[in-house]
Amino acid sequence: MEVMDNKKMVSVEDLPEVVFEYILSQLSPYRQLDDCKLVSKWWRFCVRETILKLKRDLVYCLSNQLIQWSHYSVQSGPSISA
Repeated sequence: MEVMDNKKMVSVEDLPEVVFEYILSQLSPYRQLDDCKLVSKWWRFCVRETILKLKRDLVYCLSNQLIQWSHYSVQSGPSISA
């Protein structure tokens, strides 16, 4: 995605890596990140770094018991009967 600003081309690749990786971390780790890897080598590198960071954060939180687990009961709703 590029924008014309006083005849200067600006690209998402002009963002600092840490900012771009933060944006990527907000995407679904399944289909959306996989699609992003196909854009370019730089995007693939940033996606890999983002995935590694997400995995590191998960392992850290699990090992230090920093994750709060919740249980939600499913309430039965109307059903269709024949």
